Amino acid sequence: VASLLATKQKINKLEAVQEQVLQTEIMQAIIKNVDEGVTVDAFYYTHGISSSGEIRITGRADSRTVLLSFSDRLKKESLFSNVDLPVSSLAHDSDIVFSITLKGTF
Repeated sequence: VASLLATKQKINKLEAVQEQVLQTEIMQAIIKNVDEGVTVDAFYYTHGISSSGEIRITGRADSRTVLLSFSDRLKKESLFSNVDLPVSSLAHDSDIVFSITLKGTF
C-alpha cells in the first residue's frame, strides 16, 4: 500500500509539471511581440499560489502608439490570462518608461 501511495504521489507531481508552461515558452511569447521602438530592460517573475504566476516587464518605448501595440499583441497570447499596462505608462507621448504585468498559469 505504501508503494502505491508513493507511486500515486509521483504521478501527481508529473501531471502538475506537464500542465505548467516552461519559462522559455513565456519568454518566447514576449520576445516575439517586441517590435521596433520597444526595448525590454528586465523581467521579474513571481510564483503565486498553486500554479498561478506573474511576470512584470519593464522597459522603454519610443511612443505611446508603439507601447499600446506591444500591449495589445501580448493580450492576444493565450499564455497570459491578464495583461495590465497601467495608465501612468501612457502619460507621455514619447520616450516612455513602462511596466507591464502579465498573469497566467505558469
